[in-house]
Amino acid sequence: MYTATVVSNDVISNSEEYNPKRHIEIKLSEGMSYNTGDYLNILPTNPDKTVKRVLKRFNLHPDDLLTIRGEGRNLPVDTPISAKELLSGFVELSQPATRRQIEGLLGKVLDEEKKTGLKRYLDKEVHAEEIVARRISLLDLLEANQEIKMDLGEYLLSLPPLRIRQVSHLLSHKLIYSIRSRLLPCTTPPNAR
Repeated sequence: MYTATVVSNDVISNSEEYNPKRHIEIKLSEGMSYNTGDYLNILPTNPDKTVKRVLKRFNLHPDDLLTIRGEGRNLPVDTPISAKELLSGFVELSQPATRRQIEGLLGKVLDEEKKTGLKRYLDKEVHAEEIVARRISLLDLLEANQEIKMDLGEYLLSLPPLRIRQVSHLLSHKLIYSIRSRLLPCTTPPNAR
């Protein structure tokens, strides 16, 4: 595995789009080589801002050491890991909440009005328009419904693993790798709340 530095990250399509097309130039590590047609695998990390929100929600310090016991589905099991490292690199924190996740929250809501509000998201069309299109994550829903009690283990197991993004390049020269791609967004757009 190599590390690389993003040299430029420019929007090349309509900047009003939530998920615009980008031209990204990456300075590769010395000694790294590639050929035209190669793919670049990117293992992303969650944005610090999002990680801090999760730490706050679960009352954790970034340096708290956590040990996951049992089955962890792509989580580091039986190995101490800092809360920040775990949240930064192992689970997708910003994916839109699934209907299954929302259904799981319903049993934790005592207020009938709030429960009714969440139930509407179980409708396929409402979910697509109000959760998926606006990229409302499970974290967003937990923050909007502070009374919902969910422990960290349950939260982590309800999230998909962080996955590698694969992109191909168009142009390249020396140690600069130039790609154009529609990357999966990692944060909730500002107008989603």
